Amino acid sequence: MNLTAHVFPIADLHCDLLSYLARIPNANWNHSNDIGVSLPHLKQGNVRLQVMAIYTSTRTGSAAYAQKQVSLWDTLLAYPDVYPLKHPHEVEKVGSTDSLWILPAIENASGLCEEDEPLGLAWQRLEEIERRLGRILYISLTHHDENRFGGGNYSHNVGLKSDGKALLDHLDGKKIAVDLAHTSDQLASDILTYVDRQSLDIAIIASHSNFRPVWNHVRNLPEEIAREIIHRQGIIGINFLRSYIDDVEADKLFEHFMFGLKIGAEYTLALGADYFYTKDFHDRSRIPLYHKAHENAACYPMVMRKLQEIVGDTEQTQGIGIENIKTFLSRIWST
Repeated sequence: MNLTAHVFPIADLHCDLLSYLARIPNANWNHSNDIGVSLPHLKQGNVRLQVMAIYTSTRTGSAAYAQKQVSLWDTLLAYPDVYPLKHPHEVEKVGSTDSLWILPAIENASGLCEEDEPLGLAWQRLEEIERRLGRILYISLTHHDENRFGGGNYSHNVGLKSDGKALLDHLDGKKIAVDLAHTSDQLASDILTYVDRQSLDIAIIASHSNFRPVWNHVRNLPEEIAREIIHRQGIIGINFLRSYIDDVEADKLFEHFMFGLKIGAEYTLALGADYFYTKDFHDRSRIPLYHKAHENAACYPMVMRKLQEIVGDTEQTQGIGIENIKTFLSRIWST
């Protein structure tokens, strides 16, 4: 393969553009300074596939907030050369032209069903989202906090609850992956055990997570969970947030990639940069949220060029940039 890194097409597994558009008055996807996945940044970064999370916290009004984001989907498709990725035969087209393909995901199942609502509403809302948007790439059961489905990142020993089991049962065979990026360690372990015990047909991913042995943060994957995702032919998107890379050293990002390769993730590693609106972020201790070198999607050519220098393998670098995600999609969407 004779490509150079600066022309590598890019796929990214996670951003919060929809919640930015839903929450911020007069939000504009074409405004390059408001969010790291503005349309100009995506173009500068050679992004050809962007997964758009429907993000909610766990609180009253979560379902309505999720629906507001769903209603904004068509506004993205109104931009020139932006297309929804819906069908297996379209996957090979991704990256072959300058077109941008977009794909929805659900970050926190509280957006499907709030804590005091009948669980059946989750199935109805999921079906409606699929009807309106097409395929959904993945669902995470939780965000940072505990909810009716299980324990989030900061819930420590809270694992899989009965409603979480019901959700996994419902997803069996639906070709929607389950995302471990925001689970507690206990929930991640319980999900894997339950999927195996019930012989469920569900792909397992971590859409925007790094590796805990490289940087010890609860949002990063323990090695045993990362190895399970690799074993199950899932996908792991490397996160660009400073708190999950290293508080000081921006180049520690590449240690996360190299750790993944060391444990066998050659066909599992991808990008999941996690760009979101930061101007009103509540935890000022985390500012700046991104290292200067990684503050928006325009950084991808630089990242891929340096990654290629470190890895020394053009095909492997392109795999991380886009091909591993395309292979994953083709596999889980196959009939």
